[in-house]
Amino acid sequence: MVSTACYSPHISWLMWKKISDYICYIHDGRLIFCDATDNLISSHIMLKGPSTLLDGVEDKFVSYKLNRYGFEGIAKKDTLGIIDSNIVQDKPTIEDIMLFYNKRR
Repeated sequence: MVSTACYSPHISWLMWKKISDYICYIHDGRLIFCDATDNLISSHIMLKGPSTLLDGVEDKFVSYKLNRYGFEGIAKKDTLGIIDSNIVQDKPTIEDIMLFYNKRR
C-alpha cells in the first residue's frame, strides 16, 4: 500500500517521524532531498562550537548560522573527516535538517 502526506511547517516533526518512512523536501519548486527518514537522520550531524573553528571548513556544512556563542550547523557525515574535540556533535531532527537546507548559504 502506498500513501502520500504533505508536510506543513506548523505541524510538529515528531508526528512526521512517527508516520513517515520517506521524506521528500520540495522548496521553491525544487526537490531538495528525498530519502528514508532514518537515512536522513543518520547521514547528517548537528555541530555547535566556537566560530574560530569554522575557518576553512565552512564549505563542509549544508548550512550554518552564527550567534554570540559561536556557530550551529548541519553537515553530511560523509563530507566531514576529523571533527575538532571542541565541537559539540548532536543528532539532528528532521525539522533541523529541513530548516538548515532551507537556509543554505
